[in-house]
Amino acid sequence: MNVGQPDLSIVCDRKKLDDKGCNEAPDIIIGILLPASVKLDRWKKFQLYEKAGLKE
Repeated sequence: MNVGQPDLSIVCDRKKLDDKGCNEAPDIIIGILLPASVKLDRWKKFQLYEKAGLKE
């Protein structure tokens, strides 16, 4: 299983949350791009988040 860890996640629907965190894709994520990780962040993480159903 692949898991992304964005810098900030926004979840608008409380039903997605439980004691362990968010069970579905968050509504919005924000990631800070660093020069050393641009390729990873812009390509691999983008594909991972898109596949998980992230909207924004």
